[in-house]
Amino acid sequence: MTKLLSFSRLYLSFLGRGGYAESGVPRPLLEHAIGAADLMRIKFSRWWLRWAITRLRLDEPIARASERYAIQRMHPLHEKVRPDAPLDPDRHPTAFISYSHDSDEHMTRVREFAGKLMEWGIDCTLDQWEPAPQEGWARMMMKGVGGREFVIVVCTETYNRRFMGLETPGVGQGVNTEGLLIAQQLIDNDLRNSRFLPVVLGAADRAYVPQLLRTYTTYDVSRDSGFEDLYRQMTNQPKVTKPKLGRLRALPPGG
Repeated sequence: MTKLLSFSRLYLSFLGRGGYAESGVPRPLLEHAIGAADLMRIKFSRWWLRWAITRLRLDEPIARASERYAIQRMHPLHEKVRPDAPLDPDRHPTAFISYSHDSDEHMTRVREFAGKLMEWGIDCTLDQWEPAPQEGWARMMMKGVGGREFVIVVCTETYNRRFMGLETPGVGQGVNTEGLLIAQQLIDNDLRNSRFLPVVLGAADRAYVPQLLRTYTTYDVSRDSGFEDLYRQMTNQPKVTKPKLGRLRALPPGG
């Protein structure tokens, strides 16, 4: 909190002395704020951090400056929400849907799955809803993989082939690019992962989860229980919780 307060004072001083627009906040100050936010995400719960940033009125300037400098790593891969943090109905987790265009039927199933997540309060980015992004496809993919809270990887045989770089040259460049971005972020974080969530739309596709992602939980969202498990993970609502650790008991000697 001290670091965020420090950033707030520096930021307001910068605007006051220079008369700059909010979008002109210098990159060093922005990185200072992001460092503080990342630290607090680990130490405290997200809802508390959101309250702190809103109270300091830093939400908008951080968002605008981040867009300007294309800084994407706003959510550390290893961050964990405290299990005792209450559910914040006003906070909508964000997700980028990474999938392959196998067929019209598959694209429809992916769109319906993303639509259900939206109905349940998860703010999803899906290329079918943004057919011509102004920033271009490359930057959209970079921001989606690097800047969203979660990246949902819809695994199929085609997706796995393109993720692994085994597709015919010039075909499936979207998944090829996203696969590289995902792999690099995992490597950069020593394979610690709470963001990249492998998903299948049927049990048969479990065989095609990319090797790099097989060590993590795969969710079969064709089943209600699989969708629920995914949703619980994304909203920090575990089905069962670990009991509190009690005190050691002294036992009487005996034979």
